[in-house]
Parts: sequence; C-alpha cells; structure tokens
Amino acid sequence: MRTENVRYLELLNRLRKGQSTIEDYKLLCTRVIGTPNLQASLQQKSWKEAPILVFRNALRTQINSRAVLNKAMEMAVRPIVCLTQNYVKGTRIEDSQLRKAILELPDSKTEHLPGYLPLVPGMPILLKENVATELGLCNGTREEAESAANEVVPACLPTSNPAFYEFPQMFRKDIVLLVETCYKYSKGKSNGSKTCRMRMPRMLVKTSNIDPSTGQITMRRSHPWINNFNEWIISACRSNMDIKFIWTGNDAKALVYYITD
Repeated sequence: MRTENVRYLELLNRLRKGQSTIEDYKLLCTRVIGTPNLQASLQQKSWKEAPILVFRNALRTQINSRAVLNKAMEMAVRPIVCLTQNYVKGTRIEDSQLRKAILELPDSKTEHLPGYLPLVPGMPILLKENVATELGLCNGTREEAESAANEVVPACLPTSNPAFYEFPQMFRKDIVLLVETCYKYSKGKSNGSKTCRMRMPRMLVKTSNIDPSTGQITMRRSHPWINNFNEWIISACRSNMDIKFIWTGNDAKALVYYITD
C-alpha cells in the first residue's frame, strides 16, 4: 500500500531508522493521519487499553514490553521481570550463552512462553489460551495483574481447624506440590524417575508406636508450634535434609522438635 501523506511517510522513514521524535508520537496518538478534527487519542483509556493486533510476534512482544514500562512509570513502581527456567532432558541449562539465546527467542518458537515476562501490578492482561477453564482462565479472558510480592510465611503458626468453614481454601493456599527433581526419591527406581511430589506429613501423635502387623513406625509429633499445613515445614521434612534452611531461632527449634521429639 502506497503512502501519499508526506508527513506520515517521513514518520515511517524515521521509524525504520530508529530516529522517531516526540512529534511523531503525537502524530500517531491522533490514530488517523491527516484528520485534524478527530478528538480520539491513544491517551484515552478506551483506546489506551485496547488490544492491538499485529502480524508479527516480535512486534507484539515489543509493544507489550513498552506498555508494561509505561504502566510502571504511570504508577511509579518497578516492573517485575520473570525469567523462564529451561531444561534439557530434566537438566537445567547452565551455559550462559545458550540460556541467553533461548531467552531471546520469540514466543512463537517457545510454545507461546516468552523468555522474559514483564509484569506490573494493575496492568491489563488478555489470555490467548485456555489456561484453566474450571477457574475461568480461558481464551479471551481479560483480567488485571495483582501484586507479585512474596509473603514470607513463618514456620510457627497455629494448626488450622478442619471444622472452620474456610479450611478448604486455606488448605489449598498453604499446601504446595514439589515437582522439582529430587535425588532422595530416585534411589531404587527402575525408570530412574527423580520427580517427587509433596505429601501430607503424618498425624501428630502423643506416643511413638510400632505396628506389629505392618511394621510401620509412628513417631511422636506433639510440639504445639507445628502447623500440619505449613509449606516450609513440609518442604523441610519431605526434601533432602542436607539442605540448610535459614529461619529464626524459634522456627529452627520447631523443626528440630518436629523431627526429633
């Protein structure tokens, strides 16, 4: 398509060379070149948050990244960039040059998973795939990103009461699945699988016992500080115990009591 508008043609030439000016930006904000009476602008919310259709994935990625930076400046917050973790046959890629090359691949070549995912709390998000239809996260869903700040959960928390009406929600919030490779559970497996998943710890009991019929050993777990559904305690008990966990003094004491008491 030939461009007859001289002003717009000059804008495109500067854009191709990376020499765009603020006047070019103001011209693009009018949406329609050569119509000075048009009042609509990209600064209006209805147009500012409207999805932009492009025919090249690389261009879409750049537009999304720029939109995140603009949102961060608007809200005076720092953007959060999430990096993908790439594996080859279950082994994490450690070569820095290879990792950099993979991270810079367009998401059209990585099953729609970008290497760099910038996020800002409050930014609009449009899903392009069915992530979890049972939760309403399907193609075309529009939502807003929430804060991605991690909440540090202490190990010493009161055990949740199963009779509490919000217990199922609390249970799903605190219980996590460990899906990373785990050397501890790979021993003796014929298929060499190293994937281990979190399980609930055994019930708290007042006395240690050995079942004569099955030989199962039940260790005493009676310390009042222990929360059955706390992810940090479960992680410590289900993971390799040669990993050093750094907690407060009371948290460390609670873990020691949980394992040895």
